[in-house]
Parts: sequence; structure tokens; C-alpha cells
Amino acid sequence: MWETNWKCLTENFMEGYHLSSVHRKTLHPVTPTRLCTHFPAGEGYFGYFSAFPDDLPQRGQYHPDLTNEERQRSIMFAIPPLHVAGVSGHLVTYLYLQPESVSTVRVKRGIAFSDPNISNDDHKSAVDLFERTMTEDKTQLCRLQRGLQSRYLDTGPLAPANYEGNVWDFYHYLARKIL
Repeated sequence: MWETNWKCLTENFMEGYHLSSVHRKTLHPVTPTRLCTHFPAGEGYFGYFSAFPDDLPQRGQYHPDLTNEERQRSIMFAIPPLHVAGVSGHLVTYLYLQPESVSTVRVKRGIAFSDPNISNDDHKSAVDLFERTMTEDKTQLCRLQRGLQSRYLDTGPLAPANYEGNVWDFYHYLARKIL
């Protein structure tokens, strides 16, 4: 159980720029988010993709049918209200969000590998990175939730759509459902 609002968790997962600060030691070295590109949202999804340079370390054991370009790309997407996922050439990660209250959400998560013969060491390394990343996010989101409850909190403007495009898409999704 995470002590955060499910909308905050979705926003966190879907805006790539937090990786360089929250996940500086875990994800940022292999997924530099300055390379993210927002793709146009559909009625029930939104996301972004990254195309990484060849000089980054290999991120895992890729499926043999992938081209080099496909190996150097990852896609993060959301299918609100409950699913967020990341897909790359070597694995898929996902979160299934179950809101329990305004300030708590049950998070089920998983990781699937493209290589059915993944070594124990590679499997352990990828799962460990995923778990450390989830711990970092959970810590930050619990702090955010406490801050959101402050009576001193003042709202501010969203960043421009070209910077937080997925957050804009998410808010448009919510508006369509509420209004």
C-alpha cells in the first residue's frame, strides 16, 4: 500500500524528467530522460518514447529479432485509470493501481522479460533495479502526499504542454470523465 493519491502516482510514472533527479543513481544512467519525446494521446492512452544513443550501456538481453534502432528505444504509456507500463527491447514493467482512498493506493507491479533464457544474474539485476526504483518512487510520493495535505500549499501553473505533455493528457482524460 502506498500513501499517495493514485493520480499523483500516474503523473509521476508518466513524466520522464523526474528520472534525472529522483532516480539519479538507478535509472538515469541507462535511461537519460532528456531524450524523451511525447507522442500524441488517444482517447484512452498517452505516453512518450525515448531513443537512446548507441554509446549507452546495453540495458539487458534483447530479443534477437529486434533491430539496433528498436533495441535503443523504450516506450512509457498509461491506460488510465489503472495501468501504467514501460516497454523496451529486453523487458516490460507495469503497475496496476487500485485506489483505496483519496490518499492511499494499492500497487501491484510486475516485470516480464523478452528472453526466456535470461540468466539468473541478469534476472536478479533487473528485478533489483526495478525494486530500488519502486522504493525511490514510493518514498517521494509519500512525501508529496504529506505536502499536499499542508494548509500552506499554494497551487501553481502547470509547465507548458511540451514539457509535461503526459500530465496535460492525463488531466484531459480526467476532465472528459468528470465533465
